[in-house]
Amino acid sequence: IPELSAAISFGSPTDLLQHVRGVAPYAPGRYALLCQWLGGAPDEHRAFYEDVQPISHAARIHQPVLGIHGQFDMHVPPEQTLWMNEALRRHGNTRADVHLIPFMNHYADVTPTYQFGFDLVIDPAVAFLERVFAG
Repeated sequence: IPELSAAISFGSPTDLLQHVRGVAPYAPGRYALLCQWLGGAPDEHRAFYEDVQPISHAARIHQPVLGIHGQFDMHVPPEQTLWMNEALRRHGNTRADVHLIPFMNHYADVTPTYQFGFDLVIDPAVAFLERVFAG
């Protein structure tokens, strides 16, 4: 993806096949909505899911990537970011990194205070961009 100099993701699903399948047992309504949005169930439209999910394109991403994820994210588990980072590194991207934020949920709310921790997201993002674009 030559147009990008770097990328930062926050709480992103990267393996849609796993993510949508994983939602089915505990949130059937969300599963149905995801299937509708993605054009069908993962096993019925596997090729489409593989085409649009980020993890399928890890070999093409050579730019610096920072995955930021809350460790208490119950919507998109942090493993999604960890798996993407592993895939990027497996394909030779040595500039891929992960920053996990303890007690943070999907919407940047922090347990048990339930205050938003946007600074906990912005600080590592800014530090990453400063490293990438320094000199």
